[in-house]
Formats: sequence, structure tokens, C-alpha cells
Amino acid sequence: MMIFRYLSIWKRYQFLLYQLVLRDFKVKYKRSVLGVLWSILHPLFMMLIMTVVFTNLFRMTTSGSMNYPVYIITGLVIFNFFTEATNYSLTAITGNFNLITKVHMPKYIFPVSKTITSCVNLFFSLIALYAVIFVTGEAVTWHHILLLYDFICLFLFTLGVGFILAALTVFFRDMIYLYNLLTLAWTYLTPIFYDISIVGEQMVPVFRANPMYQYVTFARNIILYHRVPSAQQFVILFVFGAAALAAGFCFFRSQQKKFIYYI
Repeated sequence: MMIFRYLSIWKRYQFLLYQLVLRDFKVKYKRSVLGVLWSILHPLFMMLIMTVVFTNLFRMTTSGSMNYPVYIITGLVIFNFFTEATNYSLTAITGNFNLITKVHMPKYIFPVSKTITSCVNLFFSLIALYAVIFVTGEAVTWHHILLLYDFICLFLFTLGVGFILAALTVFFRDMIYLYNLLTLAWTYLTPIFYDISIVGEQMVPVFRANPMYQYVTFARNIILYHRVPSAQQFVILFVFGAAALAAGFCFFRSQQKKFIYYI
């Protein structure tokens, strides 16, 4: 079966994957004084800035007596992982053309390594998230275990999008600039610093069709409301993740033989 063939390939190249992740992680913090601490400090600084700006200048509020700093940093941590991983994936193939043209290896390993590298950064961002949770007095309940499901589904979704972006960039280099604009729009279409109730009832279905809204909301239900998300939310997260991964991998696989002519 095909799945067993890919598992055998995965086992054969797992050392290479480890080296690629290690290389990307080192390159990101090369010559940085604070190094990996930036993965913790960045979401903290963004949370502080947004809290000051939207609570004091724009009088932004969320429903009920919401812990606004935790509300913001939860959305930031999840959305930043997605944007970082997908931005890395844009050049996963074009940035490794020396290896691809000289060494025979499965090309899909490069987008995978980029997404895993972002998972390492996500781990440090979670330190920032829980620091804010403890400082602001937000309760930590057993429901937080369910965040693992959210992150797994988010990983699948992000990897699927990464496959598509990595392939498209080989043929269309302007994709790098276009995707920056897309992520900017996507940021504002995802309720990171505002509550979805302010957009009006007619627009709510549109916002709920946004996969990142679902991943962020799932996490906030656990962290802020201390409750188990609905069965429908569990299904939606998996469907988005599995569908994106299947579509992304199939598209990447159908185009990979052409890469050598464009990189």
C-alpha cells in the first residue's frame, strides 16, 4: 500500500529531516543576541502592544469580563505559527535547489522540515502564553490537554497549505509577495484582537468559514471558557486539516517532476 511506502521513505530519511530542521532553527537565530528567547518575547511584545492600543485608544472590548491579554496572545500564538510555517514553506524548494539538483531525495521532505521547525518555535511561544495565563490569574484546567488535538489538526492544515505554496513558488516567484498581502488580509479576517460579535450577524458565517477562526476559537474555548469544545468543532478542525493536507500533497506530488526545470 502507498501509505506503507511513504512510511518506509520517512524512516529512511528521518536523519536528513532532523538535520534540515536543526539547520533552519540555527539559521533563524544566527548572530542573534537573545536567540531563541525571541520566540517567547515576540508574542509577549505583540500582546502588550495590542492590549494597550485596542483597550485604551480604540476602547476595544470582548464579550463579558474577558481576560483580554490572554484572548489576544492565544490568537497570536496560533496564527503566528501558521504564518511563520507557511512563509518558510514558500521557499522550501527554491531555497534548497543545491540539494535537490545534486542529491536524490523525496522533495516533500523540505516543506515538512519547515513546518516542523515552526513547531519548535511554537513550543517556545506556548511558554509566553502560559506566562500570561499565570500572571493574569487565568485558571489552568484539565481541558488544556485538548489543545494537543487543536495543534495536531493545525499542523495538518498548515502542512497542506505549505505544500501548495512551495510548489507554486517554483513556477511563480511573485507568490512570495502575493502571499504577504494574503496573510495581512487573513490576519484581519481572523478575530485575533477583536470579538466576532462586532462584525454583524450577516458576516458571521463568512468568518466561521475561515479555518484559522476555527483553530483560534477552539483554543479560546478551552483556555478562556474552560470547557470542552463541541463535537462539531472537533470534526471541523479535522476536516480542514485532512482536506488541506490531502489537497496540498496531491498538488505537490503532481508538480514535483517539473521542479528541476524551474529552480
